[in-house]
Amino acid sequence: MEDIIVDIDWAGGRACNNPRNSMMRIQSCFFGLQYIMVNACADLKDLSQLCFVPNLQFVLVLRCSRMETIINLSKLGGDANVAKEFNLFAKLKRLDLAFLPALESVYKTALPLPCLKQH
Repeated sequence: MEDIIVDIDWAGGRACNNPRNSMMRIQSCFFGLQYIMVNACADLKDLSQLCFVPNLQFVLVLRCSRMETIINLSKLGGDANVAKEFNLFAKLKRLDLAFLPALESVYKTALPLPCLKQH
């Protein structure tokens, strides 16, 4: 399995200075991605890049000892309005989080998760 690294630079390079425009462009790159599993990534502190995955349905995060939050839009140059506009995790059906001793939150405020199923 290959590692995928997504590095977004809102302030320069090829990325636009407006996070909303950049998010729309980047979301199309991950349109088909529905499932993601992150396991034993000791130095990973967040998964903010998941905000670029519009059709994400299943998220499994295990044994990431330094994971503090799942989504941190301020790290990407966005704000709460961006989260509402793009309806983060709108299609998420399952969220499994386990063995994350440093985890403080999924996101800084409650997100509507209309498709999330209890299991």
